[in-house]
Amino acid sequence: MTATISVIIPNYNHAAYLQQRIESVIKQTLQPFEIIILDDCSTDNSVEIIQSYASVYPTIQFIKNDINSGSTFAQWNKGVALASGDLIWIAESDDTAENNFLETLLSNFEKDAKVVLAYCQSKRIDAGGEVTGNWKNFTDDLDNDLFKNDFVWNGQDYIESFLIHRNTIPNASAVVFKKAAYSQTGGANNFLKNVGDWLIWLQILTEGNIAYSSQLLNNFRYHSESVIAKSIKNVDKTVFKDWYGYDMRCALIQYLRSKKMKLSKKAQIINNRYLSIDRGNLGLYKLKNGNFFQGWKLVLQTSFFPILQSGFIKKAIFNKIK
Repeated sequence: MTATISVIIPNYNHAAYLQQRIESVIKQTLQPFEIIILDDCSTDNSVEIIQSYASVYPTIQFIKNDINSGSTFAQWNKGVALASGDLIWIAESDDTAENNFLETLLSNFEKDAKVVLAYCQSKRIDAGGEVTGNWKNFTDDLDNDLFKNDFVWNGQDYIESFLIHRNTIPNASAVVFKKAAYSQTGGANNFLKNVGDWLIWLQILTEGNIAYSSQLLNNFRYHSESVIAKSIKNVDKTVFKDWYGYDMRCALIQYLRSKKMKLSKKAQIINNRYLSIDRGNLGLYKLKNGNFFQGWKLVLQTSFFPILQSGFIKKAIFNKIK
């Protein structure tokens, strides 16, 4: 029996891209079971665009928030809770996809029952939809050859080799995952603003295998109002940027403890090393913000445990704070 697919389109003020997004979903060669469009109190004409499609396509369910949730990942959780499909595609409202995206990724779940998450390589596109490159170079320093071809890996092995280092699945629109695996983890963490997707991929992959397609089936749009661009535009140097991973790595440790699970020994060592570096960066930010006690405490913790890292002390003394 073929698995059913629910598509969730969370939207906030992406009227400029909504028509392309919705069209790329309804034109899939493999039609989804349902399309759930969530609007988070947009102030542009997003609602009018969504309603024009919902009035024509019976598979579209439109839900508009009365109050802005303030969290992309709260919308994820809401959408997944509403979904009745076996598989979930969170199709971000400013991205697009090739027409065979769902058909290609679904085949991975049919071939291997242990696959809990499948994703594909992504093109980079600009605000006008022009292709400016792809995301393979994002993983080249980790493995220059592996991502040239399709593969299926054990989830824990993938975490140890790749995902514990950085979010090697940089765009949610490139991913299809099992609803049951997502629900088993308890869903996305609403408190992580920029890296909540990274954490949920890590959590899901403790449940099974990952499948990767080297085909460029997802179009990841980078523009001035994208989540990444808006985060980078924040020039407030007193704010610790959560994409460093400190909060995410702490949340991952808490999650594993709550589930009485462990990563491999190597993955634990790698995670602790990154956590230590991120702790040092957090300390530098607290110093910059005038919180000298907490700042120096974190800098000294990083500098002397688990290995000597005197560079953070030098940065703190000479005010070399990013």
